Amino acid sequence: MFDDIVKGIREYVSDRFMSPLGASLTVSWCLWNYKALLIVLSGESAIRKIHLLHLIYQDNAYSAVHLAAGPLATAAFYILAFPYPSNWVYSYSLRRSKEALDLKREIDDQTVLTHEESRALRKQFEEMDLEHTSATLRLNSRIDALKEQLKQAVDERDGALKQLNDVRVTVADPVTDEEHDGVQEIVLSKLQWRVIDALGRRGNQVPISTLASLLELGEAAVWVLLGDLEEMDLVNREYHDYETDIPDHAGLTDDGLRLFMSNL
Repeated sequence: MFDDIVKGIREYVSDRFMSPLGASLTVSWCLWNYKALLIVLSGESAIRKIHLLHLIYQDNAYSAVHLAAGPLATAAFYILAFPYPSNWVYSYSLRRSKEALDLKREIDDQTVLTHEESRALRKQFEEMDLEHTSATLRLNSRIDALKEQLKQAVDERDGALKQLNDVRVTVADPVTDEEHDGVQEIVLSKLQWRVIDALGRRGNQVPISTLASLLELGEAAVWVLLGDLEEMDLVNREYHDYETDIPDHAGLTDDGLRLFMSNL
Protein backbone atom coordinates (compact mmCIF):
# COMPACT_ATOMS: atom_id res chain seq x y z
CA MET A 1 0.00 0.00 0.00
CA PHE A 2 2.74 2.46 0.99
CA ASP A 3 4.84 1.45 -2.03
CA ASP A 4 1.88 2.18 -4.33
CA ILE A 5 1.44 5.64 -2.79
CA VAL A 6 5.14 6.43 -3.22
CA LYS A 7 5.08 5.16 -6.78
CA GLY A 8 2.02 7.30 -7.57
CA ILE A 9 3.63 10.42 -6.12
CA ARG A 10 6.84 9.75 -8.05
CA GLU A 11 4.96 9.35 -11.33
CA TYR A 12 2.95 12.53 -10.66
CA VAL A 13 6.08 14.58 -9.91
CA SER A 14 7.90 13.07 -12.89
CA ASP A 15 5.04 13.96 -15.27
CA ARG A 16 4.98 17.55 -14.01
CA PHE A 17 8.72 18.08 -14.24
CA MET A 18 9.03 16.39 -17.63
CA SER A 19 6.58 18.87 -19.17
CA PRO A 20 8.12 21.88 -21.03
CA LEU A 21 6.97 24.30 -18.32
CA GLY A 22 8.16 22.21 -15.39
CA ALA A 23 11.52 21.39 -16.93
CA SER A 24 12.26 24.95 -18.04
CA LEU A 25 11.14 26.41 -14.71
CA THR A 26 13.29 23.96 -12.75
CA VAL A 27 16.40 24.67 -14.83
CA SER A 28 15.76 28.41 -14.65
CA TRP A 29 15.31 28.36 -10.86
CA CYS A 30 18.56 26.39 -10.44
CA LEU A 31 20.47 28.91 -12.55
CA TRP A 32 19.10 31.89 -10.63
CA ASN A 33 19.78 30.27 -7.25
CA TYR A 34 23.04 28.45 -7.87
CA LYS A 35 24.52 29.94 -4.69
CA ALA A 36 21.83 28.34 -2.57
CA LEU A 37 22.40 25.01 -4.30
CA LEU A 38 26.13 25.18 -3.64
CA ILE A 39 25.45 25.83 0.04
CA VAL A 40 22.93 22.96 0.30
CA LEU A 41 25.29 20.54 -1.43
CA SER A 42 28.35 21.63 0.57
CA GLY A 43 29.73 19.71 3.53
CA GLU A 44 28.86 22.38 6.11
CA SER A 45 26.71 21.63 9.10
CA ALA A 46 22.97 22.23 8.97
CA ILE A 47 23.14 25.30 11.23
CA ARG A 48 25.92 26.77 9.11
CA LYS A 49 23.90 26.14 5.88
CA ILE A 50 20.81 27.86 7.33
CA HIS A 51 22.90 30.84 8.41
CA LEU A 52 24.47 31.19 4.96
CA LEU A 53 21.09 30.90 3.21
CA HIS A 54 19.71 33.58 5.49
CA LEU A 55 22.59 35.84 4.57
CA ILE A 56 21.91 35.31 0.82
CA TYR A 57 18.16 35.94 0.97
CA GLN A 58 18.07 38.62 3.69
CA ASP A 59 17.12 41.25 1.08
CA ASN A 60 13.41 40.95 0.17
CA ALA A 61 13.83 42.40 -3.31
CA TYR A 62 16.72 40.04 -4.04
CA SER A 63 14.71 37.09 -2.75
CA ALA A 64 11.65 37.97 -4.81
CA VAL A 65 13.66 38.30 -8.00
CA HIS A 66 15.80 35.18 -7.56
CA LEU A 67 13.14 32.92 -6.07
CA ALA A 68 10.13 33.80 -8.25
CA ALA A 69 10.28 36.61 -10.78
CA GLY A 70 13.61 35.72 -12.38
CA PRO A 71 12.94 31.98 -12.88
CA LEU A 72 9.42 32.70 -14.21
CA ALA A 73 10.69 35.29 -16.69
CA THR A 74 13.48 33.02 -17.91
CA ALA A 75 11.10 30.05 -18.31
CA ALA A 76 8.58 32.19 -20.19
CA PHE A 77 11.29 33.44 -22.55
CA TYR A 78 12.51 29.88 -23.18
CA ILE A 79 9.01 28.58 -23.90
CA LEU A 80 7.52 31.50 -25.84
CA ALA A 81 10.35 33.41 -27.46
CA PHE A 82 13.21 30.96 -27.81
CA PRO A 83 11.54 28.69 -30.45
CA TYR A 84 11.51 31.52 -33.03
CA PRO A 85 15.28 32.04 -33.26
CA SER A 86 15.80 28.31 -32.75
CA ASN A 87 13.57 27.45 -35.72
CA TRP A 88 15.27 30.08 -37.86
CA VAL A 89 18.71 28.69 -37.01
CA TYR A 90 17.52 25.13 -37.70
CA SER A 91 16.01 26.18 -41.04
CA TYR A 92 19.18 28.05 -41.97
CA SER A 93 21.28 25.01 -41.10
CA LEU A 94 19.10 22.75 -43.24
CA ARG A 95 19.35 25.13 -46.21
CA ARG A 96 23.13 25.25 -45.93
CA SER A 97 23.26 21.45 -45.74
CA LYS A 98 21.06 21.14 -48.83
CA GLU A 99 23.22 23.64 -50.74
CA ALA A 100 26.33 21.72 -49.77
CA LEU A 101 24.78 18.45 -50.91
CA ASP A 102 23.67 19.97 -54.24
CA LEU A 103 27.14 21.39 -54.77
CA LYS A 104 28.71 18.00 -54.06
CA ARG A 105 26.39 16.31 -56.57
CA GLU A 106 27.15 18.95 -59.19
CA ILE A 107 30.89 18.49 -58.72
CA ASP A 108 30.51 14.69 -58.85
CA ASP A 109 28.57 14.98 -62.12
CA GLN A 110 31.26 17.16 -63.64
CA THR A 111 34.14 15.01 -62.43
CA VAL A 112 35.80 13.10 -65.29
CA LEU A 113 36.40 9.43 -64.63
CA THR A 114 39.93 8.17 -64.67
CA HIS A 115 41.00 5.53 -67.18
CA GLU A 116 40.90 2.79 -64.56
CA GLU A 117 37.45 3.83 -63.35
CA SER A 118 36.01 4.00 -66.87
CA ARG A 119 37.49 0.59 -67.68
CA ALA A 120 36.03 -0.91 -64.51
CA LEU A 121 32.66 0.67 -65.28
CA ARG A 122 32.75 -0.63 -68.86
CA LYS A 123 33.60 -4.11 -67.58
CA GLN A 124 30.69 -3.96 -65.18
CA PHE A 125 28.33 -2.97 -67.99
CA GLU A 126 29.63 -5.80 -70.18
CA GLU A 127 29.09 -8.32 -67.39
CA MET A 128 25.57 -7.03 -66.84
CA ASP A 129 24.84 -7.23 -70.58
CA LEU A 130 26.22 -10.78 -70.77
CA GLU A 131 24.17 -11.84 -67.77
CA HIS A 132 21.05 -10.28 -69.29
CA THR A 133 21.68 -12.05 -72.62
CA SER A 134 22.16 -15.39 -70.88
CA ALA A 135 18.95 -14.94 -68.90
CA THR A 136 17.09 -14.04 -72.12
CA LEU A 137 18.38 -17.16 -73.87
CA ARG A 138 17.37 -19.34 -70.93
CA LEU A 139 13.89 -17.84 -70.89
CA ASN A 140 13.50 -18.28 -74.65
CA SER A 141 14.56 -21.92 -74.38
CA ARG A 142 12.12 -22.46 -71.56
CA ILE A 143 9.33 -20.80 -73.58
CA ASP A 144 10.09 -23.01 -76.61
CA ALA A 145 10.00 -26.12 -74.43
CA LEU A 146 6.70 -25.08 -72.90
CA LYS A 147 5.27 -24.37 -76.35
CA GLU A 148 6.32 -27.85 -77.50
CA GLN A 149 4.74 -29.43 -74.43
CA LEU A 150 1.56 -27.43 -75.04
CA LYS A 151 1.47 -28.55 -78.69
CA GLN A 152 1.86 -32.19 -77.65
CA ALA A 153 -0.88 -31.80 -75.07
CA VAL A 154 -3.20 -30.22 -77.65
CA ASP A 155 -2.45 -33.02 -80.13
CA GLU A 156 -3.14 -35.65 -77.49
CA ARG A 157 -6.38 -33.91 -76.55
CA ASP A 158 -7.49 -33.67 -80.18
CA GLY A 159 -6.68 -37.32 -80.71
CA ALA A 160 -8.64 -38.33 -77.64
CA LEU A 161 -11.61 -36.20 -78.72
CA LYS A 162 -11.45 -37.68 -82.20
CA GLN A 163 -11.46 -41.19 -80.80
CA LEU A 164 -14.25 -40.30 -78.43
CA ASN A 165 -16.55 -38.35 -80.74
CA ASP A 166 -15.62 -39.12 -84.36
CA VAL A 167 -15.38 -42.89 -84.23
CA ARG A 168 -18.86 -44.27 -84.88
CA VAL A 169 -20.39 -47.74 -84.68
CA THR A 170 -23.18 -48.50 -87.15
CA VAL A 171 -25.78 -51.04 -86.09
CA ALA A 172 -28.87 -52.19 -87.99
CA ASP A 173 -32.31 -51.95 -86.45
CA PRO A 174 -34.24 -55.07 -87.49
CA VAL A 175 -37.53 -53.22 -87.18
CA THR A 176 -38.91 -52.42 -90.61
CA ASP A 177 -40.17 -48.89 -91.14
CA GLU A 178 -43.32 -49.30 -93.25
CA GLU A 179 -43.40 -45.61 -94.14
CA HIS A 180 -39.87 -45.68 -95.56
CA ASP A 181 -40.15 -49.27 -96.76
CA GLY A 182 -36.69 -50.29 -95.67
CA VAL A 183 -34.38 -51.05 -92.78
CA GLN A 184 -33.63 -48.11 -90.48
CA GLU A 185 -29.98 -47.61 -89.50
CA ILE A 186 -28.93 -45.99 -86.22
CA VAL A 187 -25.46 -44.50 -85.81
CA LEU A 188 -24.10 -44.55 -82.25
CA SER A 189 -20.84 -43.43 -80.79
CA LYS A 190 -18.78 -45.88 -78.80
CA LEU A 191 -19.82 -44.25 -75.54
CA GLN A 192 -23.48 -44.44 -76.50
CA TRP A 193 -23.14 -48.09 -77.43
CA ARG A 194 -21.43 -48.78 -74.09
CA VAL A 195 -24.44 -47.24 -72.36
CA ILE A 196 -26.81 -49.50 -74.38
CA ASP A 197 -24.67 -52.52 -73.58
CA ALA A 198 -24.51 -51.70 -69.86
CA LEU A 199 -28.29 -51.18 -69.61
CA GLY A 200 -29.02 -54.32 -71.63
CA ARG A 201 -26.80 -56.51 -69.47
CA ARG A 202 -28.20 -55.17 -66.17
CA GLY A 203 -31.88 -54.85 -67.00
CA ASN A 204 -34.21 -51.94 -66.41
CA GLN A 205 -34.02 -49.29 -63.70
CA VAL A 206 -30.22 -49.15 -63.52
CA PRO A 207 -29.07 -46.31 -61.20
CA ILE A 208 -27.20 -43.51 -62.94
CA SER A 209 -24.50 -43.74 -60.28
CA THR A 210 -23.94 -47.38 -61.26
CA LEU A 211 -23.67 -46.45 -64.94
CA ALA A 212 -21.19 -43.69 -64.08
CA SER A 213 -19.05 -46.21 -62.18
CA LEU A 214 -19.18 -48.77 -65.00
CA LEU A 215 -18.38 -46.24 -67.73
CA GLU A 216 -15.80 -44.42 -65.56
CA LEU A 217 -17.53 -41.11 -66.25
CA GLY A 218 -19.16 -38.43 -64.14
CA GLU A 219 -22.88 -38.63 -63.49
CA ALA A 220 -23.42 -35.39 -65.41
CA ALA A 221 -21.78 -36.87 -68.53
CA VAL A 222 -23.85 -40.07 -68.21
CA TRP A 223 -26.98 -37.95 -67.85
CA VAL A 224 -26.17 -36.15 -71.12
CA LEU A 225 -25.54 -39.47 -72.94
CA LEU A 226 -28.85 -40.83 -71.67
CA GLY A 227 -30.59 -37.69 -72.90
CA ASP A 228 -29.22 -38.21 -76.42
CA LEU A 229 -30.29 -41.85 -76.40
CA GLU A 230 -33.70 -40.89 -75.07
CA GLU A 231 -34.17 -38.59 -78.05
CA MET A 232 -33.46 -41.65 -80.26
CA ASP A 233 -36.21 -43.52 -78.34
CA LEU A 234 -33.67 -46.09 -77.16
CA VAL A 235 -33.55 -45.23 -73.45
CA ASN A 236 -36.02 -44.09 -70.81
CA ARG A 237 -34.83 -41.97 -67.91
CA GLU A 238 -36.94 -42.71 -64.85
CA TYR A 239 -37.70 -40.45 -61.91
CA HIS A 240 -37.88 -42.19 -58.55
CA ASP A 241 -37.61 -38.94 -56.57
CA TYR A 242 -40.31 -36.68 -58.03
CA GLU A 243 -39.61 -33.89 -55.55
CA THR A 244 -36.16 -33.15 -56.97
CA ASP A 245 -37.29 -33.72 -60.57
CA ILE A 246 -33.90 -35.31 -61.33
CA PRO A 247 -33.77 -38.70 -63.13
CA ASP A 248 -31.87 -41.22 -61.07
CA HIS A 249 -32.54 -44.46 -63.01
CA ALA A 250 -32.51 -45.48 -66.65
CA GLY A 251 -33.64 -48.42 -68.73
CA LEU A 252 -33.92 -49.58 -72.35
CA THR A 253 -37.02 -49.05 -74.42
CA ASP A 254 -38.36 -51.85 -76.63
CA ASP A 255 -36.37 -50.50 -79.58
CA GLY A 256 -33.29 -50.21 -77.42
CA LEU A 257 -33.70 -53.77 -76.13
CA ARG A 258 -34.13 -55.11 -79.72
CA LEU A 259 -31.03 -53.16 -80.75
CA PHE A 260 -29.07 -54.67 -77.90
CA MET A 261 -30.28 -58.22 -78.65
CA SER A 262 -29.55 -57.89 -82.36
CA ASN A 263 -25.91 -57.01 -81.69
CA LEU A 264 -25.05 -59.66 -79.12
